[in-house]
Amino acid sequence: MKQRILRLLCLFVAGLSTFPIYAQQTLGGLTGVIADSTGAIVSTATITVINNQTAASRTATTNGSGEYRISDLTPGTYDLSVNAAGFNVARFTALRIQGDRTSTQNVRLKAGDISQTVEVQATPQLDTTDTTNGYVLDAQQIERTPLGTGSFTQLAVLSPGVQADVLADTGTNTGLGNQNIYSNGQRLSSNTFTMNGVMTNNLFNGASSSQVTEGRAVLNTGESFQSNGTIRTNTSIFDAIGEALPSPPQQTIAEERVNTSMFDAAQGATAGAHIDVTTKTGSNHLHGSVYGNWETSKLNANPFFNKQALLPTPDLHRYVAGAELGGPIKKDKLFFYGSYQYTRARDQLNSSTSYYPLLGLTDDRSATGLQSVIAAEGLPVGTAIDPVALYFLQAKLPNGQYLLRSPASLGAPAAFIGPASKFLADQANGNLSYNVSSKDTLNARYYYQRDPTESPFGSTSLEGFPQKFNAGSQVFSLENTTVLTPRFTWEQKVGLVRMLVNSFTGQPFGPSAPGINLFGSTLLPGIAIRNADGATNDATGFGGHSLNIGPTSNFSNTGFAQNTVEGTSTLNWISGRHSLSFGGNYDFTQLNIINRANQVATLSYNSGANFLKGGPLRTGSNSVYFQGASNRYYRSPQIGAYAQDQWKVTPQLTVTYGIRYDDDGGLYEKYGNLVNFEASKYSYDLASDTITNSGLVVAGNNKLYATPGASNSTLTNRQWGIGPRLGMAYSINPKLVMRAGFGLYYDRGEFFTEFSPSAGNGFNGPFGVTLQPPFVQPVSATSASTSENPFGTTRPTVDTNPADFIKNLSNQAALQNGASPYLFGAYGINNKLPYTENWSLDFQYQVFPKTVISLGYTGNHGLHQTVPLPFNQPLVATPQTPVNGQTYSYGYNATDSAGNTLVSEPLQTYDGGNTDVLSRAE
Repeated sequence: MKQRILRLLCLFVAGLSTFPIYAQQTLGGLTGVIADSTGAIVSTATITVINNQTAASRTATTNGSGEYRISDLTPGTYDLSVNAAGFNVARFTALRIQGDRTSTQNVRLKAGDISQTVEVQATPQLDTTDTTNGYVLDAQQIERTPLGTGSFTQLAVLSPGVQADVLADTGTNTGLGNQNIYSNGQRLSSNTFTMNGVMTNNLFNGASSSQVTEGRAVLNTGESFQSNGTIRTNTSIFDAIGEALPSPPQQTIAEERVNTSMFDAAQGATAGAHIDVTTKTGSNHLHGSVYGNWETSKLNANPFFNKQALLPTPDLHRYVAGAELGGPIKKDKLFFYGSYQYTRARDQLNSSTSYYPLLGLTDDRSATGLQSVIAAEGLPVGTAIDPVALYFLQAKLPNGQYLLRSPASLGAPAAFIGPASKFLADQANGNLSYNVSSKDTLNARYYYQRDPTESPFGSTSLEGFPQKFNAGSQVFSLENTTVLTPRFTWEQKVGLVRMLVNSFTGQPFGPSAPGINLFGSTLLPGIAIRNADGATNDATGFGGHSLNIGPTSNFSNTGFAQNTVEGTSTLNWISGRHSLSFGGNYDFTQLNIINRANQVATLSYNSGANFLKGGPLRTGSNSVYFQGASNRYYRSPQIGAYAQDQWKVTPQLTVTYGIRYDDDGGLYEKYGNLVNFEASKYSYDLASDTITNSGLVVAGNNKLYATPGASNSTLTNRQWGIGPRLGMAYSINPKLVMRAGFGLYYDRGEFFTEFSPSAGNGFNGPFGVTLQPPFVQPVSATSASTSENPFGTTRPTVDTNPADFIKNLSNQAALQNGASPYLFGAYGINNKLPYTENWSLDFQYQVFPKTVISLGYTGNHGLHQTVPLPFNQPLVATPQTPVNGQTYSYGYNATDSAGNTLVSEPLQTYDGGNTDVLSRAE
């Protein structure tokens, strides 16, 4: 006994002091009223429930009002028996208990001998205690539901008020087929996903999609648009973040719960839907299955545009094979469950590619044969081709094809179908359940997922640069439930989640092969050639088609790894008509951002002729090499606590009230490489045209440059809140229930991708903040740069001191002479933790024993929500209200008829609207 108490105390300490998160209730409960045939209460009855799978049993007795309640029951089917002196024993079989729900089973006893038993089969359909809106699906319902890819997110739309993105297909572009979820008008980042009670949300962008099918939602995130109309997002980390979401196969899920609104105080963290999956466990009966399916394009017709281009039918294959097995290790004590599923998809739908090579290019790559290219690009006959350009023109791939293919005819594109895209997935479960005693159960669950994708043309139209998207996750949970007394139960849980996404572009050779000096980097630069297929105006660079060799954006070599350790502890106490719950949780999340853009330069040329000559390169942000530490290591602690009472006011009326505290700690960077902007500190002197204070705030934990008084996250307002919850369920009659509720639900507002500027200067998009000055500085090519030494012969030194950065800010005179404004993005420094007020009213009517109709209304109102807000918007200048000495406004970029900047233009019109910050909207 002492050892058991010691072990429980250790688990409790772990639940409160290790690194944890917000938990989803995975256990259920049972309540009801015991009466005789006349309706008089029976206050001396004993209720016993026995789990049909593991034989675990629990007992309870009725109180003075004839009521009973049993909490913390493992989901599954149970046998219920009721004993009372002077009455026959009532026995109910196959009573289903669902996680995060309290079932109601009222019993009418018949007078008689206790040795006689009356057996009844019934499953409660009406929810007469909870106010939560949503549904619960069991294993049988899940397996019988046809799903496109087997993703549990596709089941969420079965709940009223939930919408999801369209699932386009089952090919490699779709991957696991996870979808973004929108619940009752909430944002896609406002949902909570949990697996076996452990939260699996990401702090990268809060989304859950494996593929985005809507063009409006994928701009500037690394996607590409294909000639067949497909939006390829499977190698974009922002759009395919759902590939890292733990997604067990539907054959291995025991139960899925989708709570869309009005969940009780035990659940927090977000205001949207709470979607939880619980994987299967073993039982006293050995059970298992083998399954699989195969999809093929053998009978497909050739798509219309492929046929017109004389291209073959694209190869499309997908097959899934899996097996599961569960059973007893020791009868009634120890049980196991294991599963494995292998998925493979291969398709050429996105492998049809074309590009315009240098004009005059043929398969003769000798010095004589390349003279046609020199002449076509407008260079004098006999011009020597730069060694770097010559290497690219003569380079071959392992398959014998030239890196730069020749077109079928002069002026035509090089068109072909390349290697197929590939998607693989390995998914495995390993679960153990242990009945330590009749009052103590222990469950350990582990899930592993690895699902890489390889796309041959994810970053460029040329073969030889396949983009590899490595994604995966692992989830471990350990849950202990102890019955301290018949009226006290204690649940402790610890969990570990790891999610990984890494996008990397392959290359046929490194920069040293063609002779490009990038100061030791082994990654080939992205080369962009404007007007590659014809000689054009070298000054303006307009006309002709562009040619990209390798990755030319900062989306191609990025990734993140998120680790979360979490623990929770919950105490349930039944006192008379009150069922009280108290709980707390704490979690710590590491979000490590990987960006290799400081190893991959971009070289840009205005024409094919410049590329052949080895220069000049385009200057400014067109040819750039980022210098500085571009990886970031963010951390976020989160705390939650709650107290709740479910009061059985009368046998027909149940009132639930509680309060919850949520602290969503702001993201901070481990080394303090985090900068924000405080508008009140910015100052500019018009008379001297001098910026006297940049307004930049450096995180307080930066050891070198911290701004005095700044917090580690730079945020100045509270990131915590207290939310009350109130709900009632009233049984109008045995077949009709009315439910209503109101609650305040806090929502995480801050995600990593909200730190980045939306566009501009080569460091935009989801990972832009990692390349944003002052900690990383762009080094640009100059007019003297060559292909061999695009950024000089020695590595340039950069100043990353934020205090010195004010020297680099362009004043009004510099902007009027063509200088670029400083583009900056951040999360609003004064923003408070967002929250939503939710309310609902619904009616449930049991038409038939197994059929219930629900009719309800749900509403919500959000406050302090994050919205993109340009903080440097231009003011409207008039003679009556001048701005910085200007009396008229001309728009963003006013010029004269020759294209020259108007000197009279006010300062705000040069940089206004270029910088985004996320702030609150009420």
